[in-house]
Amino acid sequence: MKIKNIYIEYFRGLQNVDIQQLDDHVNLFVGINGAGKSSILDAMSLIFSWYIARMLSAKGRGRDIPVDDISFHSPNGCTIELGLDDGSSWKLYRSLKYRKADKSDLSAMNRVVGLLREGLDLLSNASIPLIVYYGVNRIVSNAYTRLPHKSNPIPQLDAYKNALTGGQLFSDFFNWFRFSEDYENERYKENKHFQDHGLEAVRRAMSNIMPDYSDLKITRRPLAMTMKKGNETFKINQLSDGEKCYISLVCDIARRLAVANPTEDPLKGEGIVLIDEIDLHLHPKWQQTIISKLVKTFPNCQFFITTHSSIVASDVKG
Repeated sequence: MKIKNIYIEYFRGLQNVDIQQLDDHVNLFVGINGAGKSSILDAMSLIFSWYIARMLSAKGRGRDIPVDDISFHSPNGCTIELGLDDGSSWKLYRSLKYRKADKSDLSAMNRVVGLLREGLDLLSNASIPLIVYYGVNRIVSNAYTRLPHKSNPIPQLDAYKNALTGGQLFSDFFNWFRFSEDYENERYKENKHFQDHGLEAVRRAMSNIMPDYSDLKITRRPLAMTMKKGNETFKINQLSDGEKCYISLVCDIARRLAVANPTEDPLKGEGIVLIDEIDLHLHPKWQQTIISKLVKTFPNCQFFITTHSSIVASDVKG
């Protein structure tokens, strides 16, 4: 599933946006503050909220376009439409009061969801595409939450948990890693060569993108996530904001892909990943390579990324 074009009309400060022939791997939006970069990602996330809601429940409801996000210049309402690689389109519309001139059309999306849910019913370990949005509020918290008591009856759907909230939600990753590590340790007693499917994917992603950081694990007393930076061990909360943002971004994408692809190579899983201000807290050295490394590590994901940085832009061909 790839997005081939985006059409947005009268959403916030975007009066008419029509972007054709989107790249299958990376699409970068560069501009000054207030140009509308984040608005494009926010608009896309509104449509994706309906996809995720319908994946979780046949009659699930996503988020409507907020009335306050309809441009003052609009004569009738606001339209957000995504064209997909199969020729179909997903359309979300909201009218101004008493001025309805169009309507939403998510029928093509419902067909995709129906096929995916049918596949999960027929094959419990079937793969599903990832959709996730990372906003600017992705600082890693120093607090660790309690383990949840309930899990989704269809494990793959946990890949969509908090996927469009815009934050990193480090607690979700931490709890998943803790569960997976406990399972891996139990199996290790029986098979010294056993590696958990998801943890292996996270470790491999980290090795590809940040080879100087390794041995990610959880200590129990005190409860903390630690890793090696070179030859020295640090707690995650002892690292800089830039390091934490970068590490948690890479690990969370790999984790979600592992959940969505329980039997296939997670790093080759398909997905659509939205990242706002990818240069957030990053040193120019990392800005120079972050996009090419993400695309190389997650080759079948389609990235939509915003930035202020010309250094980041220099890493994108074309």
